[in-house]
Amino acid sequence: MIRNLAKGTLLAEKELYALGFFVRLRGMLGRKFDGKLDGMVFPKCSSIHMFFMGMELDAVFLDRENCIVKAVTARPWGVYFGGGKAVCAVELPAGSCRKAGCREGDKLELTGCAPDRKEKEKILQGIRGKEEKE
Repeated sequence: MIRNLAKGTLLAEKELYALGFFVRLRGMLGRKFDGKLDGMVFPKCSSIHMFFMGMELDAVFLDRENCIVKAVTARPWGVYFGGGKAVCAVELPAGSCRKAGCREGDKLELTGCAPDRKEKEKILQGIRGKEEKE
């Protein structure tokens, strides 16, 4: 769950943590924000690209304390940088930041569980299996 603590608003309930190389590389490409996914978190990430994307999304860049250092509406084919203090990027459906009243300096709470090592390996095996079939 991703919550804006400064405003007490909810940004996402079912986020995906992009931990593996292929999950990070793919990002939201070919995915939709729907009932199963409403946010994507990229730890150790200070920039994103929107190459081949067919939708806009909100990109929020966080510092080490999970405070927003930059929030933008990212458009297809753009490249977006969070700046020198950014250490994490969060992708949300376009308009989420406006609805939740997000501003630079607001602290976000990320309470979702990043998968443990075994779960991460299962996820990566599933992805590799799909890629081999294609």
